[in-house]
Amino acid sequence: MAQNRHHALDRLFAYWEETRGGRAVPALADIDPTDIPWALGQIWLCDRLEPGNRFRYRLAGETVNAYWGFSIAGKSLDEIVPPERLATVTEKFRMACELPAVVHDRVSLSLSEEIVRHGERLILPLSQDGARVDVLLGAERANWDRALEFDPYVSCSETTTVTRAVPDQIEPR
Repeated sequence: MAQNRHHALDRLFAYWEETRGGRAVPALADIDPTDIPWALGQIWLCDRLEPGNRFRYRLAGETVNAYWGFSIAGKSLDEIVPPERLATVTEKFRMACELPAVVHDRVSLSLSEEIVRHGERLILPLSQDGARVDVLLGAERANWDRALEFDPYVSCSETTTVTRAVPDQIEPR
């Protein structure tokens, strides 16, 4: 499944794959933070709220919170994602839950002709009851600094890869 992702994202994906075993997705209870100390600053957990397609962050690592400039724990997507991007982000989270699927984003931000920053997001589906995906494990990697004072949703190009997580049915979308 490696698609030229950052090595930390590849390691997290490999851990998710190993934890999943032969199941469509791993259980949330199977994820042990002591197994992935190197990733804790860059990961987040997000709950899918019923009814509908609302999502709320359960926790986020220090690097993720530093990027946003505040703790995103307890906040819903619609509280932190700009309205013009909310439908796109919600759709990615929804696909991760419903297919279920692994979602990998690559983002390039043009800050000026000379400055281009790159970032990645990996979204991995989890289940609390073993039957339906209701939690997402995400990881963020970026080479930008929040102190640059730019809007991360302006002048950006994004490439998204969605891969079904169900064994024997892996097909890119």
